[in-house]
Amino acid sequence: MARKRSKTRSEASEATELIGRRAGEEETCALCGRQVERLTRHHLCPREHGGAETVLLCGGCHRQVHALFTNRTLASELDTLEKLRQEPAIERYVAWARRQPDAHIPVRRSRSRR
Repeated sequence: MARKRSKTRSEASEATELIGRRAGEEETCALCGRQVERLTRHHLCPREHGGAETVLLCGGCHRQVHALFTNRTLASELDTLEKLRQEPAIERYVAWARRQPDAHIPVRRSRSRR
């Protein structure tokens, strides 16, 4: 029986699918609405649960979503952009993030991750 090969660093970074723009061009994050230079593709229902629909999020929002919620929770309860926006923890984060410049936003994993 063949062992499953783990992803290399380059394959893992390709999976994140950074969406880069030309210098000076900015795009809008679907969650916080900030104008940023780089966006990442977020699967609303995680790929491991069969998800295909994606939205473009800034790095901070994408990391925050995954810091607060497990893939199981995202698949079963928060599988649309509207449901994510209505989640109280995300509402608080977005209210804060909207006031931040286009820069790296540090994110810590929640102790009460669902």
